[in-house]
Amino acid sequence: MADAGRGRGAADAGTVTLEALFSQAPVGLAVLDCDLRVVRINTATPAMQGTREEDVIGRTFPGSHYVVDAEAAEALVREVLESGVSVRRRILRARPPAHHGQERLYELTAFRLLDPDGVVLGVSITVVDVTDRETALRRLRILDTVRERVAVPWTCW
Repeated sequence: MADAGRGRGAADAGTVTLEALFSQAPVGLAVLDCDLRVVRINTATPAMQGTREEDVIGRTFPGSHYVVDAEAAEALVREVLESGVSVRRRILRARPPAHHGQERLYELTAFRLLDPDGVVLGVSITVVDVTDRETALRRLRILDTVRERVAVPWTCW
């Protein structure tokens, strides 16, 4: 009898953890079915601010995330679904309503979801807004290029 209670406690802990991920995670998290329709999403992330969960559920990726190059993004996630090979840290451009259509850069990670018997359930994606980071890196590259062309060593500054 104690084992049954312990198993139920573990299942409850799993459910609580899953709910916390979708309600509190600071990164975008979505579960897509095999047709790339959103079945679960974390709308608490900055990219989804102002978006109601019911307005996203059932929409297909990449439209659900307002990706600019939808065809390439869809092909990328479909390849993960079909091959089972995850992708990490791919940069996508998007124009989310939370930013009034202003272009943002998202770092996407995607991995295939399987049930315990190995049946493909869909794909899970995480999305992190990396616009500020990428802007800073771009500025550093420009400064480095200027430094090389002017041939002034950094130690002189």
